[in-house]
Amino acid sequence: MVVTDEETQYTCDFITQKGETYRVILLAEHFSNLDKFKRITTKKTLALGYMGTGGDLEFFKTFVHELEWKMKVGVNAMGIHNHNGELVFVTTDGAVKARNIPDESIIQLHKYRKIKSSILDHQQFLNSKTLKKLGSSILSYNEYAKTVSVLAWTAGCFIKEHLRESETKYPHMFLIGISGSGKSATLEHIIRIIFSCFSIRAASQVTRFSLMDGSASSNLMPQFINEFKPATLDPKILNLLLRSCIHRENML
Repeated sequence: MVVTDEETQYTCDFITQKGETYRVILLAEHFSNLDKFKRITTKKTLALGYMGTGGDLEFFKTFVHELEWKMKVGVNAMGIHNHNGELVFVTTDGAVKARNIPDESIIQLHKYRKIKSSILDHQQFLNSKTLKKLGSSILSYNEYAKTVSVLAWTAGCFIKEHLRESETKYPHMFLIGISGSGKSATLEHIIRIIFSCFSIRAASQVTRFSLMDGSASSNLMPQFINEFKPATLDPKILNLLLRSCIHRENML
């Protein structure tokens, strides 16, 4: 059971009469009426069915609530959160505190998992010798003036919550250069890898909904947008992107 100030999310395993198990993510609001409950349970499979009445659903709701749930606190955005007096890094797969200590009491709500990252799969500590070796390689993929700016901006994303508390806005980053200068390669093979993210969208494919969805999904991960060419973009999309840059911090 994942609890927030606004809603409660239940991760349930439904077992059919044939012994088949189906995992279903339910919100408290799905129990509000019969149609909502049937719609969510049959969303992915026809194996689940509910033959009770609306009144029966009320009894079932009480039964579900009184089960022995494993309780967690839910957050909307992937990223850094202040939880029980400590800063915790929360993703779709779990959470860790400082010094790589797992925290099983907090997790991101399922419906806000729009940005995917496997960053928790790569949390082995690096010693100074390894960091020195890595640094010599990662700084040599381009000129120092360019690599340092890119890496500093990327590292700064992980302290955005500290900056936000002091009302310091975080800048957007634009990679600008002629064709073949390494903009897309830097985005694909350097920046994206640091965040362990998978999604890179072309500027011409963004929508108002996708931008808002991405912004609400994380307070740390940037949105990766490639091929931002104002001269060739549809004026409506260009206006949308520019307005998003004015009002949001997590844009790349």
